[in-house]
Amino acid sequence: MLYRTQIRWGIITTLLFLSLLIGVVLKLNYISVIDTTIIDGIAPMRSHFFDTFFIHLTNSLNPKPTVITALVLALILQLWQRKIKITIFFLLNSTLVAGGINNLVKNLVNRPRPTVHHLVLAGSSSFPSGHAMTAMLLGGSLILIINAVVTTNGVRYLLNSLITVWIFLIGFSRIYVHVHYPTDVIAGWCLGFLCLIISQQIFFRSNSIN
Repeated sequence: MLYRTQIRWGIITTLLFLSLLIGVVLKLNYISVIDTTIIDGIAPMRSHFFDTFFIHLTNSLNPKPTVITALVLALILQLWQRKIKITIFFLLNSTLVAGGINNLVKNLVNRPRPTVHHLVLAGSSSFPSGHAMTAMLLGGSLILIINAVVTTNGVRYLLNSLITVWIFLIGFSRIYVHVHYPTDVIAGWCLGFLCLIISQQIFFRSNSIN
């Protein structure tokens, strides 16, 4: 059974994703308001330093680096915990689930990317952000595993905080380098979170991954 907090957040996330999906498909005004407000807020922070930082950061989660990272982390998890179910849970979430579902929704919605100059190469359509979704699934899976196997509160809190910041920065980087609208990124986080909850229940019905 899902914890009540997970059910609550799952409902909130579902409603948020659906509102973004409907708004993008129907080209409703609130989508452009959200996108414009956030993009205008980012504009003052632009600099050569941040250009370089976010270009490298966003490229680190391109398909090939992501697969390599996922395989390395899966190997470390297997050697550390020696529980194949945990390893498969992490590996599937960070590769097949993230890539497959994201591409399916992208093709259905087919939202064009921002027309401004892109700081990095980007193909396919824009909604939802694949990088944001992958970061949520990869990082979220690690957080679930860490919470189950790391017993030291301070270490667990530190690792969870670092991963959460990383998830946010990956999504933010996609807006900064002009390849996604903010609503693409928010939708990617939402869809990734929903897939994370569902995959947890498929693999670990007791809500414990031990």
